[in-house]
Order: sequence, then structure tokens, then C-alpha cells
Amino acid sequence: MAAVPGAVPRAVGAVRPTATAAGAPRKFHVTMTRAWVELVARRERESGLPDFAAFAGAHAELLDKDLLARFYRPATLASAEARAAWVEPDLAPLGGAA
Repeated sequence: MAAVPGAVPRAVGAVRPTATAAGAPRKFHVTMTRAWVELVARRERESGLPDFAAFAGAHAELLDKDLLARFYRPATLASAEARAAWVEPDLAPLGGAA
């Protein structure tokens, strides 16, 4: 599954500097950022909803801080590898239901 072209680099370009500016550059996480962008992109393509409020209401699961636990083992997300680079889900594919 591929996000909207350019969405992942744009998200990384926004989130990484925000974490750095907040004094927490180590909190930036490549895998978590990309996985969330991929999930949002899939729901957006499927929904056709007119605005963000309608989209967020229809897909509240995307705002769940534990959403990625459906797709990744905790140890995988906690790894230095997943923080620094994309790691594929190890519990369920992102293309499945969230």
C-alpha cells in the first residue's frame, strides 16, 4: 500500500522538526509516522468524505494512540531500527481493517 505521493516525506518534514523544536528529537519515529500516514491515506481514499471533521468522526480509530498495536508488536515499535527507518508490520498488514 502506498500513501498519497509525497505524503510520507511531507509528514516527516513536519513532525521531525516539531519534535526537535520541542527539545525531543529522539521522540521522532519513522515507522510510526509512515504507518499512520499509510492508514490515513487508505481511509481517505475509501471514504470520500467532504472535510476533516466528517473524516475524523467516521474514522475515530485513527486518533487512537494505541492503533499501531493492532499491526506491530510492542518490541518492534520500541526498537531503534523502527525509530530510524521503516519497518514492515509484524502482526497484521496495514491494508487490513484498523
